[in-house]
Amino acid sequence: MDHNDLMITASIIDSIAGLYAGRQQKRNHSLAELIPAIASNKAVSREQNRLKSHDLNVFRFFNPGETTHSRLLAYFLDPRASHGQGPLFLVEFLRLLKISQPDSASASPWIVTAEIGRVDVLIKRMFPHTVVVIENKSNYAYDQPNQLYRYWYQEIYRKQLERHAPSYDLINPSKNHYRIVYLSPESWKQADKQSVSKPSNLSAELPETVPENIIEHHLFKDLVTEWLKNSLALIAPDNHRLREFTEQYIQFWHSN
Repeated sequence: MDHNDLMITASIIDSIAGLYAGRQQKRNHSLAELIPAIASNKAVSREQNRLKSHDLNVFRFFNPGETTHSRLLAYFLDPRASHGQGPLFLVEFLRLLKISQPDSASASPWIVTAEIGRVDVLIKRMFPHTVVVIENKSNYAYDQPNQLYRYWYQEIYRKQLERHAPSYDLINPSKNHYRIVYLSPESWKQADKQSVSKPSNLSAELPETVPENIIEHHLFKDLVTEWLKNSLALIAPDNHRLREFTEQYIQFWHSN
């Protein structure tokens, strides 16, 4: 390397060092401004918590598992539950899923169950025949063998067959009346391929997989929180007990 090359290299090194020093100085300046701001925000947060206890969430005390979450979902959805809101929560949930809800005196009442027949949450009515299966994966559990296929066969296909539905409708159920909702905390947790596949002991005439149009994957922090927030807006302002309970369940999923 000759003298000129050495001079050029030295100049480049000086420039880089100067840029680094400038950036470091700017970084130190930014940190000097940021640290007081963080401290101020924490102080404000502590004061707000003192006044309103916004950090308090009863669900954190018992860390609800899958069964508890299923029962909580069913509690909100059940028109006969002790929350006293009738179908308010259910109607909003079905509206978000775009499930048909004809306003007719001849329509059958909705039935909501939890943890019965291996289905986490089941929403159904006889007329017009409508079935929503909710598979709750709040704890990231593995799918059981052919799990969603068995639910479809048991709760949708066979029930349509008993009602003498046309052959086409049996394997192409209307999305307006039939749905399987796969609920999980994160987007990566989705139904296994084997879960939607036909068990070997069922008829060869049945489709190899669950009709794709009726399966939906949703996140708790999206579907559940939007549903409950929308419902919250319809609850009486002075119904403090139910409003607080609902808000804390929303907060639980927002912070997870």
